[in-house]
Amino acid sequence: MGSTLRRWHELLGAFATTIMFVDFLLGLWVHEHLTAIRLCLAVAALIMLLGWFFSRYQRVENLVHDVHYKFSQPDNWKVWEAAKHRYRYIGMSGKTLEPEFKRFVSLPHNGFRGCEVQLLLMFPDSLFVQQSLEHELGRRLTETEIATEVSDLRIRIEVTSRAYQQLAREGLKIEVRLYREYCRFWAHFVDDTRIYIAPLLRNTSGLEATVLQLKRGRHDNVLMQYYEDEFARLWESGTPVVLQELATCGSQKFDAYKV
Repeated sequence: MGSTLRRWHELLGAFATTIMFVDFLLGLWVHEHLTAIRLCLAVAALIMLLGWFFSRYQRVENLVHDVHYKFSQPDNWKVWEAAKHRYRYIGMSGKTLEPEFKRFVSLPHNGFRGCEVQLLLMFPDSLFVQQSLEHELGRRLTETEIATEVSDLRIRIEVTSRAYQQLAREGLKIEVRLYREYCRFWAHFVDDTRIYIAPLLRNTSGLEATVLQLKRGRHDNVLMQYYEDEFARLWESGTPVVLQELATCGSQKFDAYKV
């Protein structure tokens, strides 16, 4: 950042010095149309300043293509319809998406036919679940909440992950894994070309999160690379969901579930 600004300051300083020197020479040797010439020099300087100003916004757009302050269920459908080769998702339980996801994949010509689908959900460990709920609520959970809400969310993750993996038996190339930590964002990854990323802020529900749309663009997007690396890291160390073993594994024994 500092080197970029220093380079622009140096360029602007050199340009201003050149303009002043040219104006000085014109004042010595040219007297006719001097006002018009100076006006052209001023316009050239203004154009350069405007180019520098708007190029900053262009550089930002190369990282963040769009901002969605509200991401509704129809927006999820648009994301799924855009996926042609690979779709990846990372979230906590995936419960809010499950009904619409099942409706989408039930369509005879949905885009996931032949598309690789990878879903990452949080391993239903009591500590991870408690951390996620406390972060969302912005406070410590009471003993009663730990005994009820933490347990309910653990069961929800187990049931939902099993439901997603069940879709593999319906012809989808889908795989579900469980990551063993609390991840503070959820995201859609579409065809290695764009990401819809929602940072999970303290005291804010993930359903109300602002979503940043990142696109690959002509240049490499360092933000995209960071979140892709995070997904790859969590995926490689994640626990695959196996239906046969999950079917014999109750929610109270899920912490001991190994592959």
